[in-house]
Amino acid sequence: MQSVPIPATSPAQKSVVESLVLAVISTGDLRLEQLINGLVYELFFRDDLHRADIRLYDACKDEDVARLVTLQGAALQTGAESLAARIFSNTHPIYAMFFDLQTLDVVRIIEERVDPGRWAAGRDTS
Repeated sequence: MQSVPIPATSPAQKSVVESLVLAVISTGDLRLEQLINGLVYELFFRDDLHRADIRLYDACKDEDVARLVTLQGAALQTGAESLAARIFSNTHPIYAMFFDLQTLDVVRIIEERVDPGRWAAGRDTS
């Protein structure tokens, strides 16, 4: 079995992911779990996402998502629910990035929304 290289992360990126994991545990909000998935995609496929102007880490920094890690109990739940209400509003940039994310081949393949054989057949491998 081959090992999969894990991209390097900054302390700020780790803090965002840790905060969102705590938020998911606190609220059970699956939309926040989808945001974590998007952040992982950005780590592994940074160039693909940035070419499409999908910058979830930057958007999470703008929303101060990492502050959730400082909260506990009811304050964490309230903070996470408030965050989710804001960022999943149909006018928020993060919400828009989710739609754009679904158009990327790398994401569609991982989420099994496109036949990988068809995708590879159309790709220039020279």
